[in-house]
Amino acid sequence: MKRKTVVCPLFSLLFSPSRCIINREVFVLLKEQFLEYLQAYSQKDINKISDMLAEGITLRDWKISVSGKAAAINETVKNFSSAESIKIETLHTYESDHSVAGELKITVNGSEILYVVDVISFDASRKIKSIRAYLGRPD
Repeated sequence: MKRKTVVCPLFSLLFSPSRCIINREVFVLLKEQFLEYLQAYSQKDINKISDMLAEGITLRDWKISVSGKAAAINETVKNFSSAESIKIETLHTYESDHSVAGELKITVNGSEILYVVDVISFDASRKIKSIRAYLGRPD
């Protein structure tokens, strides 16, 4: 695969020039992993999600903040049991060298619509090490 050269801000050129050449393949893999997580979430597939999480994951949204895989799975199970259906539409994604952010439209039970930005960071083995979710507005 070709490498993609990214134009870097002056700060990056001065203090970490090696970050200015980013392997496009990494972006693609992380974006695929991000989308796979969202698909598993919308299917309420807790086993798939569990396999994707790092042991030391942190999970934070507008209501809760937890650390550790067991706690993150527990919160996810709570969300799943409070919703009959979850539909996730990805509006935009933004990739960096270790994270993917996605602007999402989430429809719960066919009627409740949430606009959310998820920022998911990955460790070196592409396990999810943090999930930060921010509630937005429809306008």
